[in-house]
Amino acid sequence: MTGRRTIFRWFADYEKEEAWLNKMAARGFDLETFVLGFYTFREGSPGEYAYRIELLGSPARGLSRYDYFRFLEETGIEIVATWFKWVYYRRKASEGPFDVYSDAESRIGHYRRVAVFMLAVGVLNLAVFAYNAAFTARLFANLGGAPAGLSIFAITSINVLAGIAAVTTGARMFLKSRRLGREKTLRE
Repeated sequence: MTGRRTIFRWFADYEKEEAWLNKMAARGFDLETFVLGFYTFREGSPGEYAYRIELLGSPARGLSRYDYFRFLEETGIEIVATWFKWVYYRRKASEGPFDVYSDAESRIGHYRRVAVFMLAVGVLNLAVFAYNAAFTARLFANLGGAPAGLSIFAITSINVLAGIAAVTTGARMFLKSRRLGREKTLRE
């Protein structure tokens, strides 16, 4: 019987997450499920699969999400897990490297989707932190110090870290999309 292993990891950068999944696969741990930072792996053969991650956008004209997934499955790509609009794919490594982008334009679109998503997540986290910091300051001012307020502030400090990481990743993805766009224009 093969074993299972659940690991908690948090990534703001999907490319680093993808690299980590591929390292795990090289060690013989194949992704089974993903939910909010919890990855469940089953023991398998080292290097059996290669993984990719995609943030889905709006469905292409005339192509539903179901049709898109069916198309990918016909090419040997398996949908392992989905969370929100994030999709985790794998394919047998013996079939060679794979990519879910057919051209520079689709890769640019993906970088832009990730940039917008991450910037929105970052701004939201920073806004939650700012609200809670103001709330905590009012508690201290009105009550002469409040352990509950300090707890709220400490917990939501995570929002600052998540916000900064998300904004940084979003900005990096935006810059990548621009750089790839310039390269594409030069080649044309």
